[in-house]
Parts: sequence; C-alpha cells; structure tokens
Amino acid sequence: MWSMNMTSIANPLRTSMLAILCMGRLGWNMFLNPVSDNLSMAEALRQREQSAQNLADQIEDLRNSAKGSFELGNLNESKRFLSELIRINPKDAEALFNRGIVNERLMKNSEAMADYTDAIKADPGFHKSYVNRGILLASVGKYKEAVQDFNEALKMEPESPEIYMNIGTAYAEMGKYKEAITMFSASINLDHENADAYLNRALAKDKINDTKGAEEDLKRHEFLKSKA
Repeated sequence: MWSMNMTSIANPLRTSMLAILCMGRLGWNMFLNPVSDNLSMAEALRQREQSAQNLADQIEDLRNSAKGSFELGNLNESKRFLSELIRINPKDAEALFNRGIVNERLMKNSEAMADYTDAIKADPGFHKSYVNRGILLASVGKYKEAVQDFNEALKMEPESPEIYMNIGTAYAEMGKYKEAITMFSASINLDHENADAYLNRALAKDKINDTKGAEEDLKRHEFLKSKA
C-alpha cells in the first residue's frame, strides 16, 4: 500500500545523420567511426538504465516514508511524501488511494473524494477506491451514489462480506429494509462469524416487524461478541 524529468540523452542515430549531412557539404574527408558510435550507444543505454533505477529507488523510498509517517501518526508528512509520488506519476492509483485515506484522517473529505475519484480514473480495476469513495459518499447522506460505488467494487470482489455489509447499511439508511436484509444475509453467508451483520439484520428485521427474526439475530450477535 502504501514525472521526474529523465536526464536528456543524445540520440546517436541523430548524430550519425548530422555527420552524413556534413559530409555532403564538405566532401568525403570525414567518416563515421563505428567503434566510437557503438560506445556512444552503449553509454546512452547505460545512462538511461541508471536514470530509471534511480527513479525506481526514489519511488520506493517515498512509498516507505509515506507508510512510516502514517503509522507514526504524522499525517501531514505522509501526505507530503504521497503528493511527491503523485507529482512523479499523476496516475499512481496506489498513491492517490493512500492520500485519500490520509485526507480523510485530516478531515479533508473533499480532497479525499477527489483522490479516490482520481485513483479510479487511474486504475478502474482497483476496487478499494470504489469502496472508500462509497463510504465517504454514505457519510454525507449520498446513499444512492454509495450503493453504485459498492456495486462496482462487488463486481471485482464478489466474495467480499464487507462490501455486502456496506450495501446493506446504505439500503437501511434509505429505508429499504428488505433489500438491506438481503445484503446482510449475503454477508452472513460468506462469513458466519460476522457479528455486526447479525446485529444490522436484526435492526432491519425489527423495522419490518419481524420480531422473532430480529430476536434470533440479536442472540446470535451477542453470542459471537461473547466469543471475541
């Protein structure tokens, strides 16, 4: 989980072409040196490989620094490292996602929303960005949009009990208790030890006057909590 400009390298092929053009003007007193030309090519490749390795090392250092700062609670510092990663590669979905998390912790929800959205654009297959954006949308009462994000995540992770829980919670907040019960049941089928899913399903059942079902789920919830 957590663009540097490459050093400009002369193109030996272009150099060769210029040399040929010069010969056309000055006569045939000037010849290409194939040994020197090959050395220039090898040096150019070596410099390119070294620049790429230096950039890879810098990126790895930034990722580790961002993670370490986050774990120590230095959120602004972590954000600074992540922002540098994004400056190097604006389509770094992982860095965008992690900066979204940091921005949420910093209570900067609009910036977090933008980061999750950019992470999705950079990598539409990164399901966690949909989940986190969905949770953020739900936190501001945009439950319909949240369900849409959760469903996108579910397409990629159809065996995730947490995503079913999130969908169920959003439905419950919208007053769609039967749909919520279906989602909580799907979560329980994937994880029989999910105490919170039993509690949420109990609350939803109570809303549709299924008192017996609610009591059974509540007992199961309390049993699982006592084991934890």
